[in-house]
Amino acid sequence: MYSMLGSSVAGGDVSGDNVGDVVAGAPRTGGGIGAAFVYSGSDGAVIAAHEAGPEAYGLEIGRGVAVISDLNGDGIADYAIGVPGGGSEPNGAVYLYSGKP
Repeated sequence: MYSMLGSSVAGGDVSGDNVGDVVAGAPRTGGGIGAAFVYSGSDGAVIAAHEAGPEAYGLEIGRGVAVISDLNGDGIADYAIGVPGGGSEPNGAVYLYSGKP
């Protein structure tokens, strides 16, 4: 279902509960569209899922992931999901997400 899940992995507390969480990329999901997921370190539940529709064919979302510092000042670490380039993002991109729901 999620081809290459875990080909990129990062850890850090992005939920603000003082327990480390995991961000994992699956760049080959959906024929190269890709996806990335944030899993709770406390119970393994999916905190966030980032998947694109078929218009994103070839993007390989989740080729790279990282937990980063608190960019928006809410006291909770944020995370980044990388796209190497192709499809609708020919030059590549990095998407930044707030860890706070």
